[in-house]
Amino acid sequence: MVGGSFPRTGATRINASEKVFPLLKEILGTSGKEDSVPRFLVLKKKEGDFANTSPFLISKTLYGLIGNVKEVKKVKGELLIETVSSKQSKQLIKCERFGGCEIEVVPHGTLNMSKGVVYCRDLLNCSINEIKENLKSQSVVDVRRIKTRRNGELIDTANHILTFNVTKLPRVIQAAFYPLQVRPYIPNPLRCFNCQRFGHSSVNCKYDKRCVCGKPTHEGSWCEEPIVCPNCQRQHKATAKTCAVFRQEMKIQEVKIVHRLSYFDAKKKVDTMVTPSTSFAQAATAPQIPIQAVQAVGPEIKSIDVK
Repeated sequence: MVGGSFPRTGATRINASEKVFPLLKEILGTSGKEDSVPRFLVLKKKEGDFANTSPFLISKTLYGLIGNVKEVKKVKGELLIETVSSKQSKQLIKCERFGGCEIEVVPHGTLNMSKGVVYCRDLLNCSINEIKENLKSQSVVDVRRIKTRRNGELIDTANHILTFNVTKLPRVIQAAFYPLQVRPYIPNPLRCFNCQRFGHSSVNCKYDKRCVCGKPTHEGSWCEEPIVCPNCQRQHKATAKTCAVFRQEMKIQEVKIVHRLSYFDAKKKVDTMVTPSTSFAQAATAPQIPIQAVQAVGPEIKSIDVK
């Protein structure tokens, strides 16, 4: 079989994925014209904001315009609205006034898109632009190859990250004569390279600089014993995939992608899954979801996403 892709795209693999990752079933679906209409809209005033506006007034005004919506959130003085249908979205986008105020309604920058991964060796014979051009009719707007590091060099793998301009991932796409299964793309947790903690970048870090071994920064790349993870306090580096906190952060990433939440909202949701008698580390190491399998697509498990 050319490229060796067909064995990886059968229906049995899809069913197995849904069984192992029940949360991911919520974003698996079929793309179409209905899905191409943005469901996540940002409503903002042309003058002022909604920070101090009564939630009851917002709710009543919104209901009068388009009826009941799925969800409304105040975000930095603006309203993030998730509609229940494309018809509602179209109605809201046309609105120019809201409770006597001039407004602007625009699609959210990222929530109306979704990312998935496909595996096909034969696509390595195509340029990124060629893949993108031939898949744009299936709502693909961006393509990136996942790379793996071997002997100090970055090498292309047969895994490709596809960005769709729809909220629901298609189960399968047709790449020439290859039917390719689309798996949800769950990125690695954001870890600060300054303090080694999760949830923020070094640009916004307010903590002291630390090495991955848990000690203050030191000369050379060799870390002396004892090595203590700055996150879980166990004997491994902050980069270890076996770290209980890393596994918990991967769960947060999954919930964030599935439920389309901010990092902090996803963390709150995951924290509610931990009972008072269960420690943070115990919950993270519980055999519920094999995190590595969420990341693994095709044989190249130890791969990294490089733009």
